[in-house]
Amino acid sequence: VGLPAKKTAEVAKAFLLYAVVGRSKCQLYLYDAPGEEFASISSMTKQQYFPLLEGFILLVDPESVESVRVSGLDHNALPLQKVVDSTLGWALSGTPVGRSGKLEKRVAVVISKADLECVKEQIGDVKQGGIASETCRQAIIKWGGTNPIHAIEHRFEAVEYFACSPLGREVDSVSRQPFEGHGVLEPLVWVLTGERK
Repeated sequence: VGLPAKKTAEVAKAFLLYAVVGRSKCQLYLYDAPGEEFASISSMTKQQYFPLLEGFILLVDPESVESVRVSGLDHNALPLQKVVDSTLGWALSGTPVGRSGKLEKRVAVVISKADLECVKEQIGDVKQGGIASETCRQAIIKWGGTNPIHAIEHRFEAVEYFACSPLGREVDSVSRQPFEGHGVLEPLVWVLTGERK
C-alpha cells in the first residue's frame, strides 16, 4: 500500500530458498544484515554464514555521499569505504585466492535509491531498463568512490556494477502509490550465475 518497510535492524529473520536460475539449481540463504554489522571486522567475524558465501552484493547508498544528499532525508548511511575495508579485511583473512592472486568470488556493486532525481541525473532512469555497468562505476567514482572501487577491483576476480530502485519511487508522507522495484534481481542473478541480462 505504499508504506515503507521497517529498517533492516528491526528485522531479524533470515530466509532459506530453493531456486532455479537459468540452468543452475541454488539453495539460497538470504540474510539482510544491517549496515552496522559491516562497520567493524570483529562484528563481521561473529557471523557464521560468511564461510558459505559465493559472492557479495555491496550497496552504495547515494545519501552516504555528501554531494548527493537530499535535504530532510536520513543521513545515517554507512560510507562505502568503511564497508569495503571491513569486507576486504574479513575476506582476506584465511580465504584462498586464485592463480591471479585475487579472490574467486563475484562482487556486485549496486547503487541503491536510483529513483532519486539527483541519481537519475547521473546514471539515467533505471525504470527504462538496466543501466550499463560502466555508467554506474563512473557515477560512484564521481561521488568520491575511487579508492573503494580500486580496492574491490584489485582484490576480486569478477566485479560488476548495477543500479536499482527497491521501491520504484521516492518515499513521501502523502503518496500511497504501491511500490514497484526496478533492477533488484539482476545483481543477485549475476552473483549466482555470472550472467548479466
